[in-house]
Amino acid sequence: MQTGIDKEGNFFYTTANNTTVKAGRFTPEKWHRFRVEFDMAAFQRGQDYVRYNLYIDDELVADYVPMQRSRSGVAYSPV
Repeated sequence: MQTGIDKEGNFFYTTANNTTVKAGRFTPEKWHRFRVEFDMAAFQRGQDYVRYNLYIDDELVADYVPMQRSRSGVAYSPV
């Protein structure tokens, strides 16, 4: 998982398959608030993926995004 601001001034985040998704625009001279919620209980519910939600300035911009890829039914974190 990666989130930040690209060189064009767009907020972005990445998905489990390393796809970059734009998520709004950076405003210079303004503080921006990033909040990430992790779903760490996925394995307890019998799911293979740990997921996350991303909020920028209290707006949900990424909902339930997988943080891991699956290989033959076994989840692993990309490096």
